Amino acid sequence: MTELVTQLYHQHAGPLLRVAWGMLRDEYAAQDVVQEAFVKVWTHRGRWDFSDPRRTAGLLATVVRNLCRRRLRQPTDTALGEEVFVDPMPEIEEAWRNGAIGAALGQLAPLDRELLALAYACELSAPKIAKLMDMTPAAVRQRLSRARRTLKDLMGEDL
Repeated sequence: MTELVTQLYHQHAGPLLRVAWGMLRDEYAAQDVVQEAFVKVWTHRGRWDFSDPRRTAGLLATVVRNLCRRRLRQPTDTALGEEVFVDPMPEIEEAWRNGAIGAALGQLAPLDRELLALAYACELSAPKIAKLMDMTPAAVRQRLSRARRTLKDLMGEDL
């Protein structure tokens, strides 16, 4: 089972980090959430079926989204002292986050960022996203279309 969780981590950690970062806008908090998600997977491994890769991606994305929402509801402690910089992300991820896309995504509504992350980072279809988000597939498609249009307008020539 340890090998399964390790395999799942290697397959899904990147997209899940993008989902968490898109919701939290904090690299370290996103890393914590993804790690916590995999601890939950390990702790409750008997409850879930990991045989279907699409279902597994959706399950992991749901766990990460719920942990992000919980973290966003909690008060933050700003007096933690000095930060230690550890950059485990590839350079391309850093460039993406610091570039025009990251700035434009930061201006979108949280729901729009979440839908875009599920559609592109987790590669989920509109019906899968609709099920996860308790929306209709048509509403997901419409919201994604508007989010892409807004993102394009925000980025202008940088796109």
